[in-house]
Amino acid sequence: MCQDLGNHGIKAKVFYDKPHECFRRVDKRQKDLFIEKLVEKKMVKKINWDCCAYLVSSSSWTQDEDFQILIEALKIYDNCDNSKLAKIVLFLTGKGPLKNFYELEFKKANFKNIQVNFVWLDPGDYPLLLGSCDLGICLHKSSSDLDLPMKVVDMFGAQLPVCAYSFSCISELVKENENGLLFKNAQELSEKLKFLLADFNTNSELDKMRKNLENYPHWDDEWKTKVENELESF
Repeated sequence: MCQDLGNHGIKAKVFYDKPHECFRRVDKRQKDLFIEKLVEKKMVKKINWDCCAYLVSSSSWTQDEDFQILIEALKIYDNCDNSKLAKIVLFLTGKGPLKNFYELEFKKANFKNIQVNFVWLDPGDYPLLLGSCDLGICLHKSSSDLDLPMKVVDMFGAQLPVCAYSFSCISELVKENENGLLFKNAQELSEKLKFLLADFNTNSELDKMRKNLENYPHWDDEWKTKVENELESF
């Protein structure tokens, strides 16, 4: 964006969005209690698998995000003959015009080893969901090729690595093999999922990415260390 503004003769300094303090990693007890609450509220089906990976994607369910990519990637993953792959519990949040359409598409997929849950959460529960999950999925496609998805910023605040759809400036936020992975189509996303979720309990890749996010700055930190100082210089 800074470069684009420069092309129009505007001198600008970039400050990246950072997550609110409420986005943090939760411990196992908090996670278990939170999932139990969702089950009791009948927002989530009871999870009967001992070892599974929790994935999350949030959306406003518009044409800016092609969830068919995720559906096709999960079909490939679900049909893969590999006992080392973790079963998946997927949480999909948000409301929007295409939600009902994609809810039906996910049902028609009839996954064997993937449980899909469409949830609408209280504002205070959304940070808990991100802090409880193992991997975030972002299907945001920037129509301008200049904006970065805030949902990924919130996920990073919760130490949640992300698989994100690749477009021109996303690498400013998602650093390949550092805090996440990038994909362009369903086949690529399925390969990324298999890479991260094979031998799930001992896979070091997710742990490495999560560790890299331990010191990801929150908004107050960013304001005090960067924005405040810049404003004082005027």
